Amino acid sequence: LEIREIPVDSAPISTVLEGLMGVVRSGTGRLARARHCDVYGKTSTIQNPHGEDHAVFVGFAPGENPELVVCVFIENAGHGGREAAPIAGRIFDAYFDQRGQAANVEKD
Repeated sequence: LEIREIPVDSAPISTVLEGLMGVVRSGTGRLARARHCDVYGKTSTIQNPHGEDHAVFVGFAPGENPELVVCVFIENAGHGGREAAPIAGRIFDAYFDQRGQAANVEKD
């Protein structure tokens, strides 16, 4: 397996990251916020010609040094910000709560 590094201009990437952070801090993904770290993410509502729209949230945390990526896709549930984002927020909280407990056990 050969791993190569590909040079990428960081200016567009930082703009995208700012947008993802804004979605969760003050946009449609507010309900995905976690207690212990910044979440970066995007909501989506996918039109469904056969029924209710599909709700989606995709995000990662912590924003500065990601450890966890979460994708919530709920068929026929409605809007991503209202239905999928809160589930993602609970997943982030559960992960980082458990991780914090594990860190406390290691310190003992």
